[in-house]
Order: sequence, then structure tokens, then C-alpha cells
Amino acid sequence: MLMPCASTSPSPSPISCSRVCSRARLVPRGTRLLRGRHPCCVVLGNDGGLQGLQKQQQTRVLSPLRRVRAFSSSSSSSGVGKSHAEDGPFARFMLWLFTNKMADSLQIEKKYTMNEPPSYDDFVDTSFAAMARAGPKEQSQASLDIMLSMLPPDGPAVFRKLFPVAKWSCELNAAITKWVFAWMVGPMTLEERDVPNEWSGEGSTRMKSVVVIEKCRYLEESGCTGMCVNLCKASTQTFFNDHFGLPLTVKPNHEDMSCEFIFGQEPPPLEQDEALLFPCRVDCKTARNCSGADGSDGASLPPCHKLPASNL
Repeated sequence: MLMPCASTSPSPSPISCSRVCSRARLVPRGTRLLRGRHPCCVVLGNDGGLQGLQKQQQTRVLSPLRRVRAFSSSSSSSGVGKSHAEDGPFARFMLWLFTNKMADSLQIEKKYTMNEPPSYDDFVDTSFAAMARAGPKEQSQASLDIMLSMLPPDGPAVFRKLFPVAKWSCELNAAITKWVFAWMVGPMTLEERDVPNEWSGEGSTRMKSVVVIEKCRYLEESGCTGMCVNLCKASTQTFFNDHFGLPLTVKPNHEDMSCEFIFGQEPPPLEQDEALLFPCRVDCKTARNCSGADGSDGASLPPCHKLPASNL
């Protein structure tokens, strides 16, 4: 049975804490709710009723197989609502595939069974376990190996022939990413911009090849700077740039948890990427010297201890 949230008043219907809440009480391991998800904390009034709760529900179809519902509560302590996803069959398959492959690759104990497939929480927990068992390079390599294992033997070579570096291939891959990658990061939109590049010979190309993630689900659920860079950004850039030969720069924003996938733009070497300078987030359960913990804005804090070393 779940314990009532520490930030709520007594209520006949206690609501459990989110596991990334700074005031959360521990939720017993192995406890499972609908879809394996912990419900959000909402602040309850002394009379046991919901005070000032304004729940806005909006359903958007991301693909024929997945829907995302965004919930926001004006009574939350942060004042910012948290997005939750209702995973369809494709999303659940990808969760099962990635979680199992990561667990097998790094010999991580599985907390789920065949009768109860891994939830997004299990995916995040496995990611944390991967970070505890391996260094930054090994984490990125494990994530990259999972992506490469989903391709046929000659997949990268065939991709390079079918999708040469050009405006149309950058735009097409951006459009595909918007649908295929939504299970992991949440809703995305496409934007047209002047994308800096060297391959065009013109310095930049105007194209609709920028995938904008409104609020990254992976970063939001984990709260982990290192996980964002090591298991997503670094491996995804290597996957497209080195194996597919298609330029891609991934630019996470740790202030508002948005992110951009810029197809057609060559990324800087990882050791010179500004993403390696981000400090730990206050909502990460493995944080050290985290931004916001002491009123700091993070400008003078050291980089997250789980990031690879930077040359900047």
C-alpha cells in the first residue's frame, strides 16, 4: 500500500508522492499502479478536498499507436504541471525492447516479468542502474549498441545510399523522428530554420529539419543531466553522424527541459560541447551540488558528476 504524500493534509483518498519530488516519502519497491506509474502529488486542503485544483486535460494523437495526455495543476508546489504519457502498443514495445537490451547489455537485474512488461518507470530505473554500473563512454556505447542492433547487417550502408546529405533527406528524417522517437521524449513539432552547415557550400540552408521537443519526457521523469547526455544525446548523435552519415546536433535545454534535434547541422566534438557544463538538477536522486538546492542558478556550479570531462 502506498504512503500518502508528505506534502498533503489528511484525506480520505491519499495521493502518493512523485518519486522525483524533493519532499517525497519513499514508495515501497515493487508497488505497481495502473500502467506501472506513480500518480502525481497534488496539494490537498485541510478539509480533505482539492483546493485550487485546475486539471486541464488535452489529448493529442502523436501516431496511430500512441497518445499523450498533458496534465497540469496550479496547486503544485512548483507551479508547473508535469506531462504524463499514455503509452500505446508501439511505445510499450519500444519500452520493452530498450529496457531489456540495456539490462542484458550491462547485466542489470530486471524488476519486471513477462506477464507484466516494463513501464516507463522501469525504463528510467534501468537507466539509473546503467549509470551506476558503467562510465559515461560505456553508457553511451550501450545505448548506441541498442540502436544499431535494431538495424539489418547492411543497414547503415543502405541508409547512406538512400539518404545522401541533402536538404530533402534532412527534412525527411526530421519528419520520421517526430513520430518514431515520441515514445521516449514526448510531443514534438517541426520548425523551418536557416541551419548552419558545411556540406551545402553556402554556410547554411533554409529547411524544415529542426525537431523541437516541447518538454523531454526522459529528462522530466529522471531529472538527470548525465542520463540526458550519456544515454540520449551522445549516442543519438553518433548513430546519425558516424553510422548513417547524416549530420545531426542534439541540443538539450536543462532550464525548461526542452530539446532540439537539428538535422543537417554538424555537432561539435563532444568534449567541446556546452552540454558537458550543465550541473546536476535538483530533482535528480543522484545529484551533487545541484542547481537550485541553495538558491543558486547553476552558473557557478560544477558540471554534473556523471558527465564525461569537458575541454571547455
